[in-house]
Amino acid sequence: MGNEFEIQPELTGVALGYTNKSFIADKVFPKVPVTQEAFSYMQYNNADLLTVPNTRIGDTGIPNSIELGGKELTAKVENHALIERISMQKIQNAKNSSRKIDLKSIATMQLTDTLKAGAEVRLSQILSTTSNYGGNAKVLKSDEKINNSNCNAVDLIQDSIDEMFQKANTMVTSRYAMSKLRRNPYIVGACRKNSATSGIVSIEDLKDLFELDNIFVGETIVNTAKKGQKANYAAAWQNDICLMHVNPVANTEYGVTFGYNATLEDITVGTTTDSLPGTKGCEIIKAYESNINLIVCPECGYLLKDVLERK
Repeated sequence: MGNEFEIQPELTGVALGYTNKSFIADKVFPKVPVTQEAFSYMQYNNADLLTVPNTRIGDTGIPNSIELGGKELTAKVENHALIERISMQKIQNAKNSSRKIDLKSIATMQLTDTLKAGAEVRLSQILSTTSNYGGNAKVLKSDEKINNSNCNAVDLIQDSIDEMFQKANTMVTSRYAMSKLRRNPYIVGACRKNSATSGIVSIEDLKDLFELDNIFVGETIVNTAKKGQKANYAAAWQNDICLMHVNPVANTEYGVTFGYNATLEDITVGTTTDSLPGTKGCEIIKAYESNINLIVCPECGYLLKDVLERK
């Protein structure tokens, strides 16, 4: 039957080195290491955030310490895994081929791509949920949709940023919503600093306009149909605009940020064998990861929900 599962450092290296430019989840929520499945972390709201202590001190005085409020919560990482079976006959044929095809590395990349696509869906669902923003969420009316020619998208986004406790440094949206935002007449005029109302501006122009460090555009397409059903492809990222303050050095103990990905194990790959399938059995490639997305300070985000008018 099956043998013991063994972690394969070489295949794990293939997984960790794999890139797909359409994936943004790891960029939006930085990975923060945790050391065990169940762990504690700090969550903050406006009332808890940093106050400025008295910094004046005499020659023999003791300095005041920085006091950051917040409450300690507990969480547990989620485990995600996928396998692919490769027959021993195929592996042998590939080795004997003049092309020297590495089927295990190919399978590893396919598994990694699918795991990462799942991570896109999970983070997109979190970012599109209005209750995750501590009241900083706005469901737009028809005339406020960014593809409505009367919508002043400059004021809409800037006013949202101004309402945030910590200024947003990151914007996240879908590919389709970004395309419409870049063509909004008020955006075009503000970026070009003239009377032009048509055309398309660059993402760099948008970053400069709203003084953002990063704009991430979700492009992932996934099949939402259940196994055995006809394929139903849909965008993983919804047509929302998510504004957030992301602190890249925040961790579970300190640092105010909208959210991060608490990671026990990054994608790891191992193998085992099963002698029953086919004539010579098969090798099983398994890729897994252990992590969870956490909202750390809801007020450090702002959600503009459903920014496109359906036509």
